[in-house]
Parts: sequence; C-alpha cells; structure tokens
Amino acid sequence: MENLIIKLCGISPLLQNYYEYLNQPLINKIVDDIFDIFNNNSFFTIEFLGNYVFNYIVFAIVFVALMLLIKPLLKLIFTIFRKLASKTKSNSDDKILNYFLEKKSSSFISLEIVVVLYLSLKVLWLSPQVQNVVDSLAIIFITIFIVSVIIDVIKYTISSRYGAEGDPRGNSLLLIFPIIKIVIWVLAGFFVLSNLGYDVSALLAGLGIGGVAFALASQSFLSDLISFISIISDKPIEIGDYISINGIEGTVKKIGIKSTRIERNLGEEVIIPNSKITGSDLFNYKRLDKRRFDIVLQINPNTANEKLQLIPDIVNKLIAENEMLQLVRCSLDTIGDFSYNFTTIIYVLTDDGATYFKLKEDFIYKIKTELETNNINLAYPIMEIAK
Repeated sequence: MENLIIKLCGISPLLQNYYEYLNQPLINKIVDDIFDIFNNNSFFTIEFLGNYVFNYIVFAIVFVALMLLIKPLLKLIFTIFRKLASKTKSNSDDKILNYFLEKKSSSFISLEIVVVLYLSLKVLWLSPQVQNVVDSLAIIFITIFIVSVIIDVIKYTISSRYGAEGDPRGNSLLLIFPIIKIVIWVLAGFFVLSNLGYDVSALLAGLGIGGVAFALASQSFLSDLISFISIISDKPIEIGDYISINGIEGTVKKIGIKSTRIERNLGEEVIIPNSKITGSDLFNYKRLDKRRFDIVLQINPNTANEKLQLIPDIVNKLIAENEMLQLVRCSLDTIGDFSYNFTTIIYVLTDDGATYFKLKEDFIYKIKTELETNNINLAYPIMEIAK
C-alpha cells in the first residue's frame, strides 16, 4: 500500500511534500493504522488486471478531483488571454478568441475528459503495451483537436476579414483553403507518426521527390499562386486602386488566384498574371494624397510688362478660391520664339482620379476666362509664307 502512495507522489510535487509531511512519527503511525485497515480488508486487496481494488478507488478519486479542478483552471487561463487580447490595438485577436471559445466549447468537454483520464491512469499499473496504446491515443486525439482549432481559426480569419465587405479576395482564399487544410493535416500526420516512434524520413524523401515533380509540372500556376499570396499579404494593390503597370493603366476590378483583372479608361478589361504584377514596376495612384499637374501659359509676345506681371496674381486668386488646389509656383520661365512662357505647377489635394481631372479642367477654363477678361492674349504659332 505504501508503494502505491509513493507512486502517487511521483505525479505531483504537492503530493510529494504532503507525503514528506506524513512521514513525521505521530502522523506516520496514524497513516500506518489506516493502511492496516485496508490491508486487513480482503475486498481492497482483490487484484484485477494487475491492480488492487484500492488502486481503482484511488483512480476514481483522482479522476473526479481533476475533473472538478480543470474547469476553473481553464476558465482562469481564458480570462488571462482575454485581458491580454483587450490590451492590444487590434480587435482581431478578441474576435478570434471569442469565436474559438464559442465554436470549441463542446469540444473542450471531450478534451477535458481525455486529459484527465490520461493523468488519472498514471496511478494504475499498466503493461508496457497498454501504456504505449494509451500514450498513442492521447497524442492522436490532442493533435486532431489542435489541428481542427488551427483550421477553424484560419477559416474564420479569412471570412471575417474579407467576407463582410464582399471582397472577392475572400472567395479566392477560400478556393485554396482545401489545399491549406491538406498541407496542415499532412504535417500533423508526420508529427504523430514521428512521436509514435516511426521513421518518417523515407516518407519525407518520397514527398520531396513528388513535390519537385509537381512543381515542375505546374510551375506557372504555382508562380501565380505564390504571387497571389504575396499580393494579399503585402497589399501593393487593392480592389478599386487606379494603377499603371507595363504601360497599362486602369482600375483594379478583381484579384484572383492566377490573375488580376484591370478595367482601362475606355472600358476594356485587361487580364494580367499575378507573377507579372509582383515582378514589374507598378505605379499605384490610389495611394497618392495629392496629384500634380503643370500648365505652361504661352502669352502673346506683344503683351506689355504690366499685363505680364498680373498673371501670377490671377493664378493666386484662382487657387485661393478652391481649397482643393495648392500652388507650388507660377513664374515666367522662358521667352520662346513666339511667346512668353509662364510655368504653373499645381497640386490637387485628392487621391480620386475623376476629381483630379475635373478640378484640372475647371482651372484651365477659369484661367482662360481671366486672361481674356484682362485682355491678355495667348500666343499661337504664326507661319509666314514668303511670296
């Protein structure tokens, strides 16, 4: 009986300290008397499957005690996680944690039972074969639980981030989600086999050869798929961005697994492989907080100096009337063959292409009107034909 207690004490340092406390002379005698009661009772010494009835009673007590303790312990752990998640700037971790607790609340019951049962079995004597089976089943169950949690969290993250806004990228990611699941389950299978004592090096070698053959056969698709993942993670472009790439300008309409669709200004749709998106020089005009345009005012060479000096004031007046415009400079730069050339540089404080072109057009109309009002004529090339 004492050997059983020593075995129990090997499970927990707390029990070990308690056992040392029981070794005191007076208490040790009381404990010995209790053990004598169990030893003198033939019922407790009945042996079944290598363990006494008393061992099974202790097993039941430990199982019930751990079941009562594990729920408060898990609650404390999740409370700590909630506090840590609430301190972060992003609310994504809060959503994932809440989803995880709601989705896996029923699964926790089976996990608790398996963990408690596994720990409780430590008080019983098990043959090496049975112990190996118990260890293997515990590893398999816990691995399946962890993998299912990881897969659910990935799927929820994709759906919550892109699904609510109707972003087509969410559908594209969900299309390759089965591939992600297969990869995760294969890695989990190798993990389980390795922990069960099997040599997985041959399987990994075979998988590597098969992977090389598959990669060579689908090199173009894999290149576009990797580029798609890069676009999603790095976000050089997003749907609705106005971009220019390899001389093609337009608005991004769709980002797919293999290609990106761009609608040009005339309405035609251009399909560009994702590998070219990430491998080319790309201009994203949507990221601009302001856009610039330059105008060269070519003034008639017969214009008087007093009139020429009015031009910067006229431009400043028009800029002051529109808070969306910002003047860099307006100055007389050169004297051409048939004109005085005033260079005007203006920023339009918007990232919207349509607004930019509209404000630019309005400014040109207004500057033309103001010049005509002040009798300042624009210059035109004159060609004289000798008779």
